[in-house]
Amino acid sequence: MAVVVVGVLAACDPGGSYHAPGGIVVMDDGRRYILGGASQTQLRVHASWFTSSVHASVGITNNGSTPLEIRPNELHMADRQGPLQPWERAVTCRHHEGALVTLAPGETCEMRTTFSVTADRDRLDKLTMTHDGVTRGGVAVPVSVILVMD
Repeated sequence: MAVVVVGVLAACDPGGSYHAPGGIVVMDDGRRYILGGASQTQLRVHASWFTSSVHASVGITNNGSTPLEIRPNELHMADRQGPLQPWERAVTCRHHEGALVTLAPGETCEMRTTFSVTADRDRLDKLTMTHDGVTRGGVAVPVSVILVMD
């Protein structure tokens, strides 16, 4: 019976992982990609999907000399057909509390979340991760990463 289940799952192609074009691959907590961000930030991203969910993480590091403000709950993901719905109601920065997190120079906000998806390889072959809640000195810092299925 187990052989049939494995065969059915393999035939359905129920998952995959993503890479960030132009990113530097690091192998630490799994495969992650390091990218330079706007306004003296660095991004560390990962995404994978299995059946009906995309698991995503992004770390935003403040490489500037002034504080960086992050509203963790403003992390979004979209596939080819539009925005994905998050499973969790609130996204947080690991090791930081609050709806608004202020990062000192050198600090990182690590966020992880899961999005609900339709298991459609064509629809999920390219994802866009954005974060609309990053500012430095009251000025928006754009965060946008394209993720392509391996």
